[in-house]
Amino acid sequence: MTQEELNKLNEKLLDWVGIDNFLERSGLKFYLSLDDCFKKLVPKAISQITKTFKVNIKSAWQILFSLWYQGICDVPNNHTLALCLAIEKLIDAEDKNV
Repeated sequence: MTQEELNKLNEKLLDWVGIDNFLERSGLKFYLSLDDCFKKLVPKAISQITKTFKVNIKSAWQILFSLWYQGICDVPNNHTLALCLAIEKLIDAEDKNV
């Protein structure tokens, strides 16, 4: 991915989790930090999966890990980016269901 594509992905993720603070937004680069992904993105992703797919938390984790694994196959050298792309798929699916 180009840097511009990475920046757009990051902005999409920041908007999705509702981070409005300029300093916090400028300091978060989800595609570079697995810790930030698990602190900020994954809890919301699990919550959204349980609501969207009407499944329990265990199944939500299975869905998220399945999407993440698919991403790892596509981007084998960057597991953090793969997780971001998996969550982007969830966002896009959520947008279609609205």
